[in-house]
Amino acid sequence: GSNDILRFSWVSAEEAAHGVNQLVDITRIVCARRELQRPQILIVAPPLALPMTPEDRLGCQGDSARAAGFADSYRKLANDLDCAFFDAASVTEPSALDAVHLDAENHRKLGLALAQKISSMLEG
Repeated sequence: GSNDILRFSWVSAEEAAHGVNQLVDITRIVCARRELQRPQILIVAPPLALPMTPEDRLGCQGDSARAAGFADSYRKLANDLDCAFFDAASVTEPSALDAVHLDAENHRKLGLALAQKISSMLEG
């Protein structure tokens, strides 16, 4: 998601969500062919990216502002596909070092939040 939007000027949050849709389809097809139980799937909208300085861009041609559409696009996809949803931007913010990646504290926050979400999914 984030890398696609930042690297390519033509990729939108909706197009990134389309890629996630394909991954969900593949997962479900493989499980069905192997006669496995249909898995619970958690779709996670990526963290937001901050506006990037020219030094941060390093060949990125996209626009970090388009990342704001991730939550809506991924939430809609999750609803359409009967998947669980989590918005990583609800608990994280990118590092000021490069405006994109998470620092250790934000990785910790994301890990704890995802563990809680997955636990609630497994409980039921």
